[in-house]
Amino acid sequence: MCLTMHNQFGVEYMDAIFTIIKQDLEVVKKAIEVDNLEVLQYVGNRIMMNLMVSDEIKLMLLGYMMRELGGELRKIKLNRIDIYPTIKIESISYLNDLQAQIENGNIDPKFYLDKFTEIELKLRKNLLLDIEGSVYDEQAEFAKQFSIKLLDIFNSRKQDLKTIRNLILMSSYELGRNFNQHGGKEALVIYLVFKVLLDYSRYLA
Repeated sequence: MCLTMHNQFGVEYMDAIFTIIKQDLEVVKKAIEVDNLEVLQYVGNRIMMNLMVSDEIKLMLLGYMMRELGGELRKIKLNRIDIYPTIKIESISYLNDLQAQIENGNIDPKFYLDKFTEIELKLRKNLLLDIEGSVYDEQAEFAKQFSIKLLDIFNSRKQDLKTIRNLILMSSYELGRNFNQHGGKEALVIYLVFKVLLDYSRYLA
């Protein structure tokens, strides 16, 4: 693999970083195969740290995606064991796609966000109760407008440092629920932003 990226670390260093990310994704695949889903949290953190110190922060979202995937697979395994084997296969296929793009030197975050959206749209209904999943259909425009409105509410209240963490936590929960019920790429993006904020807010405690 020969990436044409130039920064203070040099191409050889960046080749190593992307080789390691490909290996990280291989670890994630193996963890899913043996149902050791907690590993996805650890590997997601490693991916983010390696990219942060390498000044390739625009791809740090890969780490958040692995962490999110791990949490969702745990919920599905617990509540929907009937479809869990199929979800595992789809998740590993998704990871194969990511590995191929990393191998080709693709550093476009939009590609990885689009692929994540695809797998999330497949998973979202399986995160609902059966009675909910049988009723709610995709309402992407509603989900988008709901997320934007919630973002407006957050912005109007974010100056209160005493309640900011609870506000972020509540917003993250509602954005996740909204996406699971109604889908929508824009809703997913806003939800991911709040997941990042939630991580940072833990340092305020």
